Amino acid sequence: MPTSENNLNQRSVSVLLNILETTGSYQGMTDAEIQSVVDYEKQLSYMQGETSQTQQNYANHCASIQALTEAALQDQQIMLQSIIERASNPQLQVIQYG
Repeated sequence: MPTSENNLNQRSVSVLLNILETTGSYQGMTDAEIQSVVDYEKQLSYMQGETSQTQQNYANHCASIQALTEAALQDQQIMLQSIIERASNPQLQVIQYG
């Protein structure tokens, strides 16, 4: 188990990622540092998957609301057309309300 002194000397993940990006290898990193990079990338991947799933759920929800809104609009247009037809045709008014 690493001592507290080793933990104090361990470089941050951001420094390690910069080294990895610059050199393209883990060379010069301790096992604990490599593990911290692997853990970080694993957590990042998990969060990206969660974000992607949340975005997909939101897109599905928006599409559902849009479909419901379109259906409600069509129903309103039919009802409005019916009201206009009744208002402009007195015979329909007598039959309807007679």
